[in-house]
Amino acid sequence: ITSPLEFVRVCEDEDPFTGACIESRSSCVGTNDLYKTVFIPVIGVVHLIFLLYVAYICWRARNIPTQFQEGHWISMSVFSNIQILLLGTPLVILLTNHAVPSFIVRAGIIWLNDCAVVAVIFGPKYLAVTATAVIEQPNQELSTIAEVTTLDENTMTRDTSQASSRNGSGSGGAIQSAQLSTLLTRVTYVEQENVGLRKSVRELEAELLAVKRKYGESVDANAPSRANVGGSKLPPL
Repeated sequence: ITSPLEFVRVCEDEDPFTGACIESRSSCVGTNDLYKTVFIPVIGVVHLIFLLYVAYICWRARNIPTQFQEGHWISMSVFSNIQILLLGTPLVILLTNHAVPSFIVRAGIIWLNDCAVVAVIFGPKYLAVTATAVIEQPNQELSTIAEVTTLDENTMTRDTSQASSRNGSGSGGAIQSAQLSTLLTRVTYVEQENVGLRKSVRELEAELLAVKRKYGESVDANAPSRANVGGSKLPPL
């Protein structure tokens, strides 16, 4: 059973005086009606069966967490494909003899079908990756402060509850003691960070001086280190 395609041009408007073709449309059609009665219906039915089967699989996996399967997004794309297939097929059949509307409808069907699948399948992945990248940006200082604050708040809550259980009237002093402990912990952490940063500044200044000496630039050995001053008193590099 074969139905090879061939290029066919059909004249739609002729000159009434000369009989010359003024407007025509062309397309590739089968040499017989098998492509209409057999091939296209079979392809459409097979396509619809596969879509329904995938929808059934997604329904079976509906209770599995989305961390382990993508049935939610796949079912959305399958539902979109079924809608486009059921609504687009009648339009294509009705507009067969109208070249421009048929072309626009077929192009729209292809675009909607493919774009919907790509957007629904890969869109959530892109959003998840970008959101994770924003949340997990390397900022050790902020993350450490947050951890210290959380630990201190937990300590303050525990100390407050213990103090309240021992003596209801003395809970105010326990709260103040816990807050003071939190502030002292933060100050200690910031001081440790400053010590490390100042050490890094001194090491970079030593490398900068070595580079200047290497290329014969003037170096002020008595200039104060930028690690020991701040604000507007910073010496020039």
